[in-house]
Amino acid sequence: MSEFLKVPELSGKEKAAILITEIGSEGTEKIFACLRPSEVEKIMGAVSTLKKVGIHDEIRVLSELNVFGVRRGISRPVRTDDEIRAEIEKIRAERGMSGDLREFINQNPDTIASALRDWMGEE
Repeated sequence: MSEFLKVPELSGKEKAAILITEIGSEGTEKIFACLRPSEVEKIMGAVSTLKKVGIHDEIRVLSELNVFGVRRGISRPVRTDDEIRAEIEKIRAERGMSGDLREFINQNPDTIASALRDWMGEE
């Protein structure tokens, strides 16, 4: 395998920072309310040092969060791209929403905080 094809692993802080930048202010506020101030400081420090994030890293983080949710019995497994697109289109048509991940995050801030805590504990 060529060197340029290898993808470096993300640290727990990087994963937490990527997730926080993806979920928007409402979800972030709810999650931060479930964390200790020192944990929030670590995450915000990681956000401030985060370099440009590619779509592949965003997908990796969101996929890992999905696996975390599935293991806890609070999320469904990721479906095929076509199934996901169809579900997103259906949700957009019915509710005018941008997708169900933000809704899941907003409804489960304690779970997201737990995932962030686990990631932060990796270091």
